[in-house]
Amino acid sequence: MKTAILQLKRFVCTCAIAGAVAAKRVSETSGMERWGHWVDKRDAGWPTRHALLAYAFARSVPYAVLESKNREGNSPSASRVEAWLAEAGVPVEAGAVEAWLAARDASAEKAA
Repeated sequence: MKTAILQLKRFVCTCAIAGAVAAKRVSETSGMERWGHWVDKRDAGWPTRHALLAYAFARSVPYAVLESKNREGNSPSASRVEAWLAEAGVPVEAGAVEAWLAARDASAEKAA
């Protein structure tokens, strides 16, 4: 399990570096070139988010600690998180990621 968590950490770092490089290029360019780099930055964002969520899931960090809320239509994909976990070799029970993601909303409803 420890090696799987390290693998996830490497994935996160790789994705974050790609996003940082694209963000730097966005700030250094203009016009259509800037737009292209902006697209690259956004393309790096989704995998980075899901890799971070997979890393947190593997380390048993509650989802509510990571994201207290998100914009409608911007909820993370449980299947993408599961794909990152599978790639790293983290064993996951069926429905565990969905339950982990749903736990945030359940705790928010209790607090209200």
